[in-house]
Amino acid sequence: MPAVSSPLPTRSQIEAWTVAHLEAGSTWLPGHAQVWFDAGDKPYRAIERADWEGPAANAARDVYKSIRTQSFAGSRHLESAAQLLIRAADQIAAAKQRATRAIADAETEGFTVSEDLSVSFDATGLTAAEAAAKAVDLEQHTSEIHSAATNLANT
Repeated sequence: MPAVSSPLPTRSQIEAWTVAHLEAGSTWLPGHAQVWFDAGDKPYRAIERADWEGPAANAARDVYKSIRTQSFAGSRHLESAAQLLIRAADQIAAAKQRATRAIADAETEGFTVSEDLSVSFDATGLTAAEAAAKAVDLEQHTSEIHSAATNLANT
């Protein structure tokens, strides 16, 4: 089955692309991971310290041990999710930087990059050889911009 690529984002979409929501999640999750851990650990420790013996005490300890194990596992999942968000934000930010750099490089060399990521230049005053060389550069910049934009959309 052939790979399906996303349509090219527009220039303004690229420039507005943000990872703030991923960064926010990556800072929110660790605090909640600790809350999950504490929610299972504190009652377990309290019941372990309780001056209570007998079958009911043993059953309660077993239940709270299970709750503690589950809350610890949930806490680890939240911490793992935070790490995934950090990696995703880094990858997306790098892809955005590559796309914006490709646009800036083309413009630095005198090309115009439109909203739809088409690249053009004004050939007024150029010789035929200069215009041909510029057209080759245009194709290279178009390819780089489209590749970077596609990579960003697929990241």
